[in-house]
Amino acid sequence: MSTLELNELACERKQDLTGNDEPEIWIDGAQVWAGSLGKGDSAVFSPPIKRSFSGQIVVELKERDGSGGNANRKLLGQQTFSARSSASPASFSASGYRYKLHFRVV
Repeated sequence: MSTLELNELACERKQDLTGNDEPEIWIDGAQVWAGSLGKGDSAVFSPPIKRSFSGQIVVELKERDGSGGNANRKLLGQQTFSARSSASPASFSASGYRYKLHFRVV
């Protein structure tokens, strides 16, 4: 059994043209964090967000537009982690946005 620890999400370039992004972190289909970040901002998770797993675990970064039942979510990227994952930070990027997720697997 391994444990994924998420320590920080850093926004290097935001996806929204105006205002802050509303990023969400999902692990194996369950939302574990939501916040508001602008370019150059970061969210430090203290204590870290931890999830135990065997085999592999999937982390998705989504960006929420709207609120409540009217929220739309755009998938910004997905990373699969295993006990051998060690290349922190994980990058979520495309034209228009770039995020770094700092993690460790223990």
